[in-house]
Amino acid sequence: MTADTYTVEATHDLIHPDLPPDYKDRLPKPVSQSFEVRAVQFLLDTGYVHSAYPPAGSTGRYTSVLPHITLSRDVLPWERRLQGIRVDERAPWLALLVFAEDELPADPSAAGVIIERPVADLLTPPRGLHGPAIDPASVPTDVLDSYCRTIDVPVSVFEKIVPREDELLYTAHTREVTVPSYRSNGDVIEPGEFAVLTATRFPRDEGSYVVHLVSLEGFEGRLDEGALPAAETVRLCSLHVWAFACDTTNTLDPDALLRGLADHGREDPHETGTRIPRYRGRIGCHRI
Repeated sequence: MTADTYTVEATHDLIHPDLPPDYKDRLPKPVSQSFEVRAVQFLLDTGYVHSAYPPAGSTGRYTSVLPHITLSRDVLPWERRLQGIRVDERAPWLALLVFAEDELPADPSAAGVIIERPVADLLTPPRGLHGPAIDPASVPTDVLDSYCRTIDVPVSVFEKIVPREDELLYTAHTREVTVPSYRSNGDVIEPGEFAVLTATRFPRDEGSYVVHLVSLEGFEGRLDEGALPAAETVRLCSLHVWAFACDTTNTLDPDALLRGLADHGREDPHETGTRIPRYRGRIGCHRI
């Protein structure tokens, strides 16, 4: 069940050929009970994040890697529902957005800077800012007064990297792990059921990148190019953030350095000594 308010109603009826005409008047009156299903909306506990790739703080040749995040709660991306006309009912309400340097005004170095604001400020931003179209009256007072993490994104950048409504379906899936999985960076994926969200942007150029797991609830109908004024700004709720660097010359890639040490041995199998590879850039090692 997705987050919403539901009503259960119980009624009585009898089926028999010899019932008196007034039998319905003798039955118990219908009764109903309303209840609310709440789910993550403006704040995500870090315990829900199982792992992320590229790893936070790492440097490597990630030009062919789509950043992705694994969540320990497998239904989390579908616990809220987007209401757009072109949104598939199986589409997630979450998205991974990848930003390069100088794309976020408050985080020009792509280091993972976020700004904490009351939820009420997120839902009612000042003129020129477009927040989620969520009615504050539908949000409990204690939630409105609580703080969430936000980022302000220029519309020109937002339109370039946000998935379109009909693309959201393909950005999330579930994964069942029956045998522990070990990654080269040391991460271990334990047996269980997980949700995986994938970004739609490759870090093609060298430099720093920051990845935000954001909520798209309330942005239905505003994800297509031209849907928002180009000179204005979008305010998003960021539920998780991490940063990494892409090094296209491999000067800071430990894997490339180790391979380079042994490359000369490929031509001469009898040469078992190692040599420091010569790079045009600076040679160094960044801990991953």
